[in-house]
Amino acid sequence: MTRVRRFQVVAGLAMIFLLSFWLPGAHAKPPIGQAAPGFSLKDLQGRTHDAALLKARPMTVLYFFDAESKPSQEGLVSLAQIVDRFKDSGLTLWAVTLSPEDKAMDFAKSSGLSVPVLLDKSNVSELYDAQAVLPTVCIVGPELKVLDFVQ
Repeated sequence: MTRVRRFQVVAGLAMIFLLSFWLPGAHAKPPIGQAAPGFSLKDLQGRTHDAALLKARPMTVLYFFDAESKPSQEGLVSLAQIVDRFKDSGLTLWAVTLSPEDKAMDFAKSSGLSVPVLLDKSNVSELYDAQAVLPTVCIVGPELKVLDFVQ
């Protein structure tokens, strides 16, 4: 490959990489102050959880995690303990995972989780830009407005 051709290939790849960060929609991270994407997912017991039901809640934490990752597991257990402590405040926690159902079930049982673990079989994690960096936390308030987003 000639030197000029090699430069063209490298420059083209660099341009694609840079554009992927700047193009609208390249990252689906929900903007703070805007409505969070709606979704409907089933939990480990087969019950459906619809984000529309969260509109009236004062605060909801959507915790995207990997059921086989220690940092994800420890973060979820800690958050679940906080939610249990402040049940009366209206704080809600939903754990969302792309992990296989059996791995999520094993973790939920072994940790004694009391929050719903939702199985993401419809790319909700992609809507929240939460498929590569885990855990990812999206905090929403009334009317599903995004209050904060942390990876």
